Amino acid sequence: MNERLVRMSSFGLAGMLLLLFLVPSLASAQSNAFAQGDKHLQFLERLEIMLQRNPDLNLYSPKSISRHMAVDISGLQDSSSGNPTIRLTKTDQQNLQSLLRNNAEWVTRVTENKRTFYRNPANLVEVSQPKFFFALNPVFQVQYALEQDNQDRVHLNTGGVSLRGLINNRIGFYAYGTRNLETLPSFGLARIREYGAVPGAGNYKEYSGHVFDYYDIRAGVSFTALKYFDVQLAYDKNFIGNGYRSLFLSDYGNSNLFLKVNTRIWKLRYQHLYTALTPEFSGRNWKGNLPFTGKLGAFHHLSLNATKWLSVGLFQAIIMNDRSGYVHSFPLMFAPISQITNKKPANDLAGIDFKANLAKKHQVYGQFLMDQLILKNISDGKGHWDNRLGVQLGARSIDLFGIENLDLQVEMNMVRPFTYGANDSLSNYSHYRQMLAHPLGANFAEGIAILHFQPGRKLTTSAKFIFWTKGVDSASLSFGGNIFKRYSSRPSDLGYTIPSGMDGKGLNAQLAVSYELWENLFLDATALIRNWKVPEDKTLDRNTSVFSLALRMNMFKREYDY
Repeated sequence: MNERLVRMSSFGLAGMLLLLFLVPSLASAQSNAFAQGDKHLQFLERLEIMLQRNPDLNLYSPKSISRHMAVDISGLQDSSSGNPTIRLTKTDQQNLQSLLRNNAEWVTRVTENKRTFYRNPANLVEVSQPKFFFALNPVFQVQYALEQDNQDRVHLNTGGVSLRGLINNRIGFYAYGTRNLETLPSFGLARIREYGAVPGAGNYKEYSGHVFDYYDIRAGVSFTALKYFDVQLAYDKNFIGNGYRSLFLSDYGNSNLFLKVNTRIWKLRYQHLYTALTPEFSGRNWKGNLPFTGKLGAFHHLSLNATKWLSVGLFQAIIMNDRSGYVHSFPLMFAPISQITNKKPANDLAGIDFKANLAKKHQVYGQFLMDQLILKNISDGKGHWDNRLGVQLGARSIDLFGIENLDLQVEMNMVRPFTYGANDSLSNYSHYRQMLAHPLGANFAEGIAILHFQPGRKLTTSAKFIFWTKGVDSASLSFGGNIFKRYSSRPSDLGYTIPSGMDGKGLNAQLAVSYELWENLFLDATALIRNWKVPEDKTLDRNTSVFSLALRMNMFKREYDY
């Protein structure tokens, strides 16, 4: 481990770690959050819209809500209670029962059943006592695919285990670990060659036939301190936002070590997220020492229930490198850090977001990100390179055309050239050679449409269409699309639009069907068409189609949505 001193403010990482070990006796009920790609997230998104004015769901997104809070909110909608707040469809009611089965630690304990193995269909091993809960499950995924004009066998073989527990309703813990052998579709392989990283993963080995061998390890512990503060120390992923994508912080890349503190008071939720990030590196894998070498990130997000149906938020991200041996990150948003500490952040970003639930049928949401914004340079219309910003706008509608459980989500994302970038290898908005926000980086415009239909609890279908245009670099010049290239490689200071450089156009269209054979055991079939064309350089064109079948249990579906 790097022996250089890492110092934070009194409210920074060191103080939070001290709090973690000194005050567990003051903790109240706490639980873990839902895992990435959990099958219940779609139901929670529907529930958020139907409830419209729930103060908890409006402050949190379904991707960040805790299991305890989800059960508290969802349990109120159980039609068996005799006084449901809203009307649930038959499929929603089945999804609700599934959610309660899969979060049994927060449901009334059934002490009469003494079995340990499959006492609950959701868990292979479950121990449920008044002051202790433990669940253990196998994790696997076997996927085989046929790809047009690809001689390699496209496949994914995953095996591992997941566990979680709760001690005295105060301390929650979880762990998830898998080993993965994967041969990606041709465009996924091209992405590995471009960035030197397997999407969503860390260290890897490559064998003949382009087989990539990597581990996915995630674990954490959490509790609530002093009633108002949720504290989590973990190695995992985070997502800030309400959309399919996030321009603030996404779960696209590799996991990282972090300390997260959520403060919930009145109509406010304030999140501090302190992370240890891996900078760019030479060779195939990172050879440095974790957790405090390279760079660190601090992310602050403040949410406010402005009205009963509208929430607004402020966001700030600070990327600091530790070459000087000092890191300062204050929990006060937009604090003048350079004046307080005499240390200037390597990179800082800010943003605003909103979410509004309308008529218990619709939701609109959005994000506005500012890496740098100079108003006078916008008004002259010359396309200054140093106006670096991004915009997201999206909407959801449920029970479309009166058809139960037919839901539509549309989303638009635009990011100007050079956003997220830097002029050195440590300061760009990345972790382990992968983007911390949008997988396309910068210099792009993207449209997404997702139609989701669940006619019954066991059967789920979806159609996903992603269209994008992105500026492509030529020779040694950077037009701002690759966040790993330095600002100094730009050809000029003016004339930048979306896209700049060669104009590439892409389409990723997917049709997917999933059938739940047993609780959390799925059979998946997916048909994917991906086209990428650069009219100015035909050699860059990549068109392919992939058809895959998969059997997976207790884990998310592997997505190739880039």
